[in-house]
Formats: sequence, structure tokens, C-alpha cells
Amino acid sequence: MAMRRWLQLDPQSALAEAERDTSGAFGNELFAAWVELDPRAALDALNRSSGPLVGKVVEGFFIALMGKDPAMAAEEVRKDKWWNAGTNFLGWNFHRNVMRQWFLADSPAAIAALIAEGDKIESNQDLQVIGEEWAKADFAAVWKQLTHDADGTGRITWFAQGLLARGLNAGNLRALEVLDQIPDETQRMGAVSLNVRNRMADVMIWNDAQAALKWAMTRPEGDPLRQQIIGQSASNFASSDPELALEMLQETGGDITDYQMSGIPRAAFARLTADDPVAAAEKIHSQPDAWKTGAMNGYLTQMFTTDPGSAIEQCRVWLNDPDLKSHVPEAWRKSFSWGQGSGVRDPSEALAALPELNDAVDEDVLSTWTKANPESAADWILQRLEDGKKVKLGNEGILAELAISKPEFTASWLLDLPDAGMQAHAAETLTANWGAYDTAAARAWIDSLPAGELRAAAEKGFTRIRDSR
Repeated sequence: MAMRRWLQLDPQSALAEAERDTSGAFGNELFAAWVELDPRAALDALNRSSGPLVGKVVEGFFIALMGKDPAMAAEEVRKDKWWNAGTNFLGWNFHRNVMRQWFLADSPAAIAALIAEGDKIESNQDLQVIGEEWAKADFAAVWKQLTHDADGTGRITWFAQGLLARGLNAGNLRALEVLDQIPDETQRMGAVSLNVRNRMADVMIWNDAQAALKWAMTRPEGDPLRQQIIGQSASNFASSDPELALEMLQETGGDITDYQMSGIPRAAFARLTADDPVAAAEKIHSQPDAWKTGAMNGYLTQMFTTDPGSAIEQCRVWLNDPDLKSHVPEAWRKSFSWGQGSGVRDPSEALAALPELNDAVDEDVLSTWTKANPESAADWILQRLEDGKKVKLGNEGILAELAISKPEFTASWLLDLPDAGMQAHAAETLTANWGAYDTAAARAWIDSLPAGELRAAAEKGFTRIRDSR
């Protein structure tokens, strides 16, 4: 009663006392009584207060205001000052609670505010909470509001996708009806185009991975979204719980993407190998044929990092196994490829021990090999060509790596290439890169070449880098 009386008689001195109290206890008591007495005056006082005082009392203030006038609390919390850096005393969950309380107290007014926001709802996190709450009560109504323009044409916004994912995860039958009505086709989403149905698995998992997986397991076998969710969940679990990931992969029946079909066994067996390499190698025998290459790849990726000698011996064992030998070249290739998480590796030791794997070397293997040991990779290329074998170099990456890391060596090496076309290509790539950081050396090498196709190619590369400056 004393605080209430003080506010009635001299609110300014009461506010001044709150500013002096460094503990914040008086300020919290003051604003709780002020909200009860006159919410609008209390809000005006809060907005006049210093930053330190606001930081101490703001949560208690909004809790009191939610109880007294939820609409006023929701209107105020949506202002930029409660989001901007330096004044964001309220966390996101607090904002959500304020908006949820408003919806529960006066859902028609809250819904009207959402409708009035129109397309701006995509960037209004506060009012998106109203959409989420409305969807729990009437999913069909909020979906129609968010996805239909005034002329009746349909559109699916990013926020609407999130609502649909939440509805599906919650088992909302209306959400399932909406999903069945969405065409399996690409549509415009702002600056990008995507297939909403195909993307829904990712959105559901992002929203609530456990709920998405639980929902997927209730769906009939063959349901594409079911397969996508289980496949993506298996990918997520492959490194942390490989046995569970492999069980999930089995559950899909193989109806998942090629990347998942190879990637899940690879990641799962990399983890299993790290835990127990002997058991992991033995387990590969019992895997479905479609998984074996990926499983071997995971094993070899891990073992060539931790124990290359054992990895070579295991390859030899598999190459002598009629049921497994066909999987070894591709599994080995991927374990030495840049894009498979193997990093920079030199496969020369493995190839010396297992020459039958030379045919598995491609531009991906050469790319990482050239970074690890450029002279060794270059010698292998030369030897293969001299043996009459084909070598795929892909784009300029491999030759450029040689040119940048070992320009003098490359200048000598390319002269021994038996393929004139590859020789010219190597000369052009060399001078285009060498000339970028050592113009004099590149120019001197070009001048040392006799007139002809090779020198013309070298001049072309040198001119290319010069003209690009």
C-alpha cells in the first residue's frame, strides 16, 4: 500500500529512488505496483528510465504487464528497441512467451495483427509466434491466410514451410492434408526456386529431429517423405551412433539418394573403425552389397590416417576375396580423394604395395596427391603415359598445382611428356601461373624453347596472365 500511495502522490521521486538503488530490488517492486495501478504510465516511465535500471527491471515489468494487459505487452515488445543490440535485455523465448500470452488472452486481435502484417510476416519473428499458435488451433485457416494472395493464387513462404513442418511433427491431420495438396514441382521462393515437398524433410528435422523421425516411422513404407527423413536422420547419426544409423539405413530399403547410400556407410564405418578396426573390417562382410563400397571407404579413410600399413594389408586381403575385391578400387579411390574428407594424401606407398590399384587413380586422387607430393604425382603421370596408359587430368587444377608449387621442376618434367597435346596444355598452364608471380623466370623459360607448338602454347599462357592484369 505504501508503494502504491507513493506512486499516486509523487511518481517522479519514486522513479528517482529506483535509479539510485543499485540492487534493482526497489525498482522491481516499484514497477510491479505501477503496472497494477496504471500500466500506461508505468510503460512511459520504463521508456524514460536509464539503461542500467531497465536491465534490472524489464523482465519483471513485462511479466506484470502480461498479466494486466497482454495486448499492451505484445505491442511494446515488438518495438525495435527490444531487439536492437545494446538494449536486448529480453531473450527470444521471452518474446515468444509475451506473444503467446497475447494470443491466449485475445486471439482475434492477435490474428488480426498477423493478417495486417501481410508479406512482412516473413521478417517479423514476434508475429510469427501468433501464426504458430493459430496453427495449433486451426491449421487450415492459417495456411490459407499465409499461402494465398488476394487474387486466389497460391504461394508458399519460408515461414509457411516452417509452420507445415511443425504441424507434421505434431501429427496434425490438417497439416498432412495440406502436404498432400502441394504439387511435387519447383516453385519460386523469393530469389530462389525449390521443390517444397522435397525440402520438407530437412525443414522437419531442423524444427525437431526426434519428432520428425517419430512421425516418419508412422508413415507407410514407400512414402517419399518418410524415406527422406529416415535417410537424413541416419546421415546425422552416422558419426555419433553408427549402429543406429545403419539400422535406419536398412529401414529405408535403399530408397534414398545415392549420396546417402554411400555416405551413411562411409561415415558409420569410419567411426566403427576408429573404435575397433578389426571388428569393423569383419563387419563389412555382412553388409548389403550396395553398402560395401561406402563401408570400405569409411574404413580405409580412417585407417590410412591412423595405420597406413594395416590399411594396405586389409586392401590385400579384400582383393583376394571373391565377394569383396570388386569394391576395393572405388573404395580406395575415394579414400584418397579430396572430396571424401581424406585431406591431402600421398598414395605412392599404397600403389607400390598394391599395383593393381593404379587403374583406380583418377583426377580426384591426383588432385590431392599433387598437393601432398607434387614430384611423386608428376612422376606417376609420366610413367603411366610411357606405359601407354591414359591419364585423366580433369581441368587445369593438377597442372596448376604443379606449376605453382614446383615451376622449375614442371618446366623440365613437361618436356618428357610423350603426348604432344598434354605437353602443350601443361606449358600453357605453367606459364599462366608461373608468370603471375615470377614473370622474369617464366619469360626466360619461354625464350629457351625452340619455335613450334610448345613455345606457342607457353606464349599463350604468358599472354593470358599478362592481359588479365
